Amino acid sequence: MSNLYTAYGLTISSELPLPELIPAQDGTPELGIRLGTIERLPDEVGRQGDFVRAGAAEAVLFWDAVAAFHIRQGREIIVEPHPGVDRNLLRSFLLGSVMGVALDQRGLLTLHASAVEIDGCAVAFIGWKGFGKSTTAAALHARGHRLLTDDILALDLAGDAPVIYPGFAQLKLRPDAASSVVAQPELLPRLHPEIDKLAHRPTAGFSLDPLPLRGIFLLDQGDRPEVTPLRPHETFFALVCHSYAQRFLKAPSATAAHFRQCERLAASVPVQRLRRPYRLEGLPDVLDLVETHVAHQFALA
Repeated sequence: MSNLYTAYGLTISSELPLPELIPAQDGTPELGIRLGTIERLPDEVGRQGDFVRAGAAEAVLFWDAVAAFHIRQGREIIVEPHPGVDRNLLRSFLLGSVMGVALDQRGLLTLHASAVEIDGCAVAFIGWKGFGKSTTAAALHARGHRLLTDDILALDLAGDAPVIYPGFAQLKLRPDAASSVVAQPELLPRLHPEIDKLAHRPTAGFSLDPLPLRGIFLLDQGDRPEVTPLRPHETFFALVCHSYAQRFLKAPSATAAHFRQCERLAASVPVQRLRRPYRLEGLPDVLDLVETHVAHQFALA
């Protein structure tokens, strides 16, 4: 029996329960997730921890002791779980890298980013692991700004302006960050016993509506909160580096198409560096700067 959900502008049917996603009442499924057996080529047997084979329309991803996933044309995901795998861990991979590849196959540009709605438009945060993407988004959500996505940012570049398709209402937070931005952090479940992050699933303040992307902040460390412009080549490099599915794109045609998407995004929205102290006590000053900058600078872009 399949469950029906909505995320990233899609109606999704899944044989696996996905409690992170918002249930859909009706609609024709545009992406199906089902259990099955995935054929492995002889030279792929025993490979661990990375993609097995990937192209523009099909990909097989394999993680030892977790699962193998076959993604086809962004319309179907076949899952072959490892016997006894923890279902929370399985969903983490399915709704992370695997979903990112499926969205990429559908022609969307996927960034490893978080995003919130400010003044009716989307604002995104990219940066290396541990630089505070989820923490910044969670803190802005706590200030009343609607959450759009955490981890995967799905962008449609087909129109005149880039549009974000919201993901689902979950933020992955370190325990110290959760204590700073969540009312009762002690109630948050761990993503997995071996993962030092908590799952914060807001019950309100999440938007399902596609929104135009107003601007992107590249998070970086600094002595004080400061926003500075990026040069064009820095912008392009940042977008490529923080693309979600880039490491799975092996066909030259797929890589070239991906670079064109990054070039178009770089030319369409302002991408600026946001330096901030690493300590959480200074987070309110960072949020003040983001809100002011969005109101006065991104609004004029």
